[in-house]
Amino acid sequence: MDEIPILIRFHDIKPYNCKRNELLSSVFEEFKKNSGKLYSKFLFIYNSTILDQNKTLKEYNILQGDIINALEYENVLGGGLPINFTDVSKNIYIEQKFSKKVPDYKIASKGINVIGICKGRGCKAYNQAVICPLKEKKKFNLIEEKDDLECPKCRNLLIPKTLGFYSCEYKIKGKKYEKDNITSFELEDKAIKKDSIKYFDPEKNGNTIIIELIVEVINFL
Repeated sequence: MDEIPILIRFHDIKPYNCKRNELLSSVFEEFKKNSGKLYSKFLFIYNSTILDQNKTLKEYNILQGDIINALEYENVLGGGLPINFTDVSKNIYIEQKFSKKVPDYKIASKGINVIGICKGRGCKAYNQAVICPLKEKKKFNLIEEKDDLECPKCRNLLIPKTLGFYSCEYKIKGKKYEKDNITSFELEDKAIKKDSIKYFDPEKNGNTIIIELIVEVINFL
């Protein structure tokens, strides 16, 4: 079982043998050679997850006959790099009441709030969910601005996971890649409770690959 035929779906490329403990980076380089697109930029996707090329097939439990999809993102997306993110298009949310006992890295502000995981080693919030408040910012482009997001505690890298809103009317417009298709979505809603943050629940909405996500505050309440 060390060597398995793996099918990468893109322009009818035939499956080829690779080792389960082989780094995905070498698997994908072989794919790019076979596809004739050695210098193109791709995202490789399995079960609605963008694969980390520094991991192995075994780490993702990819087995014989499984399909990995290849998305040539420069041509399709105009150069923007998609990310794994909560599928906000399903619009399933939770309203979490504020508490005076929360740490300072879990405090929301009026308007748009990005909820993510702190990756600052040594930070008290390391590997925990934190709230990055965008304060009075009225428009936010997740794909273009994701690298500017910081943990509010240590100011180090934040991996965005979902969105939250407080005391505002807002609208969301985006595109997602799912089941070999790119689909567009739009929604408009409001967060009117003065004692709660309204956020998209990652578990109930599930994960998807966001290609475009633009969030805009219509009115602060």
